[in-house]
Amino acid sequence: MKKTIGLLQVSLCIIAITFSVSSSALAQSASAEAELPAQSEFPKWLSRGLPVREHEVLTPLVGTWRVQMSFYGTLGRSPDQPPLVTDDLISRRQWLAGGRYIEDTMGGTLDGAPVWRRGWLGYSIMDARYEWVTIDPVNTTMMHFEGAPNSAYALR
Repeated sequence: MKKTIGLLQVSLCIIAITFSVSSSALAQSASAEAELPAQSEFPKWLSRGLPVREHEVLTPLVGTWRVQMSFYGTLGRSPDQPPLVTDDLISRRQWLAGGRYIEDTMGGTLDGAPVWRRGWLGYSIMDARYEWVTIDPVNTTMMHFEGAPNSAYALR
């Protein structure tokens, strides 16, 4: 019975969200990014999830970049050796989720072996800070970096 009530509540929530969002907000523009109505046209609970100025300041990071990186980890070598340096990394960054996140995919070689990393950069409206999460084939841990709460206001 509890499972049925819970399922009914989830279904009603999904139906409510579906009818609350206007069809014009769901239409895709020719550029593959949806043009959203003004924030005042959305219910408050939905407008809180829309990108803000702090998202827009990330726009210069989008594109394709050549990266030079130094690795100071020993990676099985003597700690007395200089860092490994690679300058053939390519980073491709694109907006995701309607301008809410930037996805960064970087690949190339390090000391003759393939290396890659994927990360997502965004701004948390709830915490007023930037957040960066990455994965790579060397770790089983997602690396999560957070700015201090309200640190984005220091950029103003």
